[in-house]
Parts: sequence; C-alpha cells; structure tokens
Amino acid sequence: DNGYEIDVCQEIAYQYNLRAGTFMEEEAFQQMFEENQFRRCMNAAARLLGSRAHSKSELRKKLYSRGFRQPTLKTTLDECARLGLINDQAFAEQYAHELADRGLGSYRMVKTLVDKGVDRQLAENVAEQLNGEEHEKDRAKRLLNKKWSTLARRE
Repeated sequence: DNGYEIDVCQEIAYQYNLRAGTFMEEEAFQQMFEENQFRRCMNAAARLLGSRAHSKSELRKKLYSRGFRQPTLKTTLDECARLGLINDQAFAEQYAHELADRGLGSYRMVKTLVDKGVDRQLAENVAEQLNGEEHEKDRAKRLLNKKWSTLARRE
C-alpha cells in the first residue's frame, strides 16, 4: 500500500502508542518522525561522547557520516551544548594538555586542534596560554630526557 515503514525508538513507540500496522495522519507522522530522528541522533552523540570528548565540528561530521541531516543535526548539537556535553573551549584545553604531554609544540598543537574542528583563534589562545605555563624549551628538554632514558635502556 502507500504507507511508510520505519524503525522507531522504543520511547517513541510507547509515546505514540504504535503497533505494527498503525495508521497515522501525515502531520502526526511527520512530528513523530522528526522526534524519532532527534532521539536517534542524541543516542548516537551520547555514544560518541562516551568514548572521548569531541569538538562541535567533529561531532557534527561524525553524526553526518552516520546519516543524520539538518534540522536534526542542529537541534542535537544545540541540545548537547545546552547540556554541557560539548564545549569547544573545554575540549581545546583538555586536548592541548594531552598534546603538550606528548611533546608537541605550539605550531603543531594549533594545527592539530584546528584539524579537530576547533576555531583557529581559540586554538591559538589555548596554545599560548599553555605555553605560558610551560615553555617549549622546557617541554623539549623533558621530551629529550625521556627519549634519552628510553635509548639508554635499550643498550
């Protein structure tokens, strides 16, 4: 017949009292479909954010690659930001510290943050702030000492 068949989240099925073969008016169907897409997208975002922090841009790209489109993407990203699940400033600071611990300098740190979807100005500010805490020469010395001790153990 001329009907649609879709997979819906369990919460949506319960909320709309759906059963196999349920008929819905087009307007009600559209509302239910959009809400279902939003919940599926939020669930996917939660799974991604559960493994590690993401920038807003990075999360948008990953959700898009999973088949989610506008306006669902915007609504989901806005809700994640409202709930404090994504925050580019916090992500940049956290990731910059990890990069610094690996011995990356300012230039490489900024490039890596920008590649992860962080705004260039924000990435530069975070790198500058971090380098105020620990100068690159000190970081290079620490990395060199670490490498030296690793090489010394091999002999």
